[in-house]
Amino acid sequence: MGLEFLDNTYSDEETDAFIRLISFYLEESDKKSFLEKGPIVDLGCGNGTLLHKLKGLYPNIECIGVDRKPYRKYPDITYLTADITRTGLVNESSRIVITVNIQDYVGDSFTKQSFFNEVNRILIPNGIYIPLEPMPRELIEPFVSAGYRSFGRYFQEKH
Repeated sequence: MGLEFLDNTYSDEETDAFIRLISFYLEESDKKSFLEKGPIVDLGCGNGTLLHKLKGLYPNIECIGVDRKPYRKYPDITYLTADITRTGLVNESSRIVITVNIQDYVGDSFTKQSFFNEVNRILIPNGIYIPLEPMPRELIEPFVSAGYRSFGRYFQEKH
């Protein structure tokens, strides 16, 4: 059983690798405690497997999955049916925002500016955006331009 996103399926090994990356970036920024407090938002969550596995490791974290058609597979995830650029979440309500393989939809389903605006709006000050993308330049460019602090090529921290 793997992690499904749109037309992609990720193996359990790949999903575990995503979790290791998330943990690594949080350790690098001294924000590992964010996984104990939450909330963490997965934009384009699909069935929520990544959040479900994180919840298994960090049972106190609040997990919110946002998707236009979430599969609502796990009862420990709060699913929101919404566009990832208009989530309906409260301003500055998330400590962590993650995405997996959504950069292919920039310019088709959303613009990178509208995506940046939404992530920036829902992240708390010093919150973290982690794009788990093969080539995240399209998604990261507005964050870098806005002065987010970068660790490696994926992790962006809001100031």
